[in-house]
Amino acid sequence: MNEDELMKLREFELKLEKLNEEKEKIKNNLRMDLRKLRNDINDICNKFDEKLFVLFRRRLEFEYRICEQELYMINLALSIEKSENKAQQVMVLDEKYEKLRHRALELRAQREMISVI
Repeated sequence: MNEDELMKLREFELKLEKLNEEKEKIKNNLRMDLRKLRNDINDICNKFDEKLFVLFRRRLEFEYRICEQELYMINLALSIEKSENKAQQVMVLDEKYEKLRHRALELRAQREMISVI
């Protein structure tokens, strides 16, 4: 190899070394950017999870309140049904009482007729 070729070879090697250094810098920068982006994504995911958890708890609270109201309505319906049943029982007992009272009056009247004779 002559001197000119050796110089060109050195220049090429220098350029190659600079290019490799530049590549390495770019790789390092890209790795740092990737790390930063991954951290950002993790932060975003964590914030999302926190918000989702808050919403989940609110949903549970609302469902609890709804169940509470439904239970209250069921208790009211049962109370109304019991009152209606008691009213029905009172009516039945009133009818029986009236029948027995009329029967008692009839029997008294018969007894008085028998005692008069």
